[in-house]
Amino acid sequence: MVYIKSIEKEIFPYYLKSKKNELFSSWLCRIAINHKVKPQTFILNYFGRGYPIWNRDIDMLAPSFLIDKVAKHTPMKRVDIINMFLCSYESYVFESVAKKGGATENILPIGINHRKRKRFGLQFCNRCLGKEEPYYRKEWRLSTSIICVSCNVYLQDRCKNCNSPVTFHRINLSNNVSIMEFKSLKICSHCNVDLSKQDGGRKPSSIEIEYQKHIDDTIEKGYNNLTNYSFNYIRTLLILTKKIRYDSKNNRFRRAVIEEFNKSFFISKQRFKYWNVNERISILPFSYLLLKDMKGLRKIIENHKVGRSYLNQENTLPFWFLNEIYY
Repeated sequence: MVYIKSIEKEIFPYYLKSKKNELFSSWLCRIAINHKVKPQTFILNYFGRGYPIWNRDIDMLAPSFLIDKVAKHTPMKRVDIINMFLCSYESYVFESVAKKGGATENILPIGINHRKRKRFGLQFCNRCLGKEEPYYRKEWRLSTSIICVSCNVYLQDRCKNCNSPVTFHRINLSNNVSIMEFKSLKICSHCNVDLSKQDGGRKPSSIEIEYQKHIDDTIEKGYNNLTNYSFNYIRTLLILTKKIRYDSKNNRFRRAVIEEFNKSFFISKQRFKYWNVNERISILPFSYLLLKDMKGLRKIIENHKVGRSYLNQENTLPFWFLNEIYY
């Protein structure tokens, strides 16, 4: 550690500031590389063996002991450290963090198996990764995120070369500790392909971009024109999306939407199974358009006699939506 008299702290020798909306795990890997050591070595040297960071979704959990440690040994303010974790989205993206390790609304699961990842819960913008100092953003963990509006490209959720999830914490795992050639966080840890050069395919449509801008703006403000609470809007959007994609003979809402728009939707036999980015691209902007025209949505529900009990079987739809549709 290096003692800095002006702030009266012993800080990490090669301290790095966090980037805008950077995930804590991304910052931790970058600061380890800046110290010329592997992330796991950095953790053992400066945090100790009692910090099994990669064995859990550390970006979601935000344990207080870890925040305390970072606050003690960096110039960062505690509020800035907490802002790197997904829990900082509480009351904006979701109402509250799920307790006892359960799934939190609108956060994509990464499927942890020891230090490995089985699911595609971390997305990326290939153009953002192609910039001078690549890092991973908080919004890339959200179910509602499908586009990088700054770069006007779709987000991606896997390496197309080997079909593996993004696991940047495993990039620099060389067994040779004497000669270590550190790789950028934009490299696939499984096949060493440069993810920044991975083509995202066609360009997003104007409606898809409009959707993403509306979601981003709603989260930033904490409200929109439909509701005073952004998390209530997002909850409604996701519930309608799941209803449309869930194929069941009792799902009157799905049948009503298909008949009205003469449109087919991908089918899921599991009501709450998380879906990949391509599936979300195909359905989320459509659900956004349904909510954009509340009068039209109410007419569809009335014409097809979709009762409240069919649409809100789990009693999870917020009052603002039910009030607009049924009262």
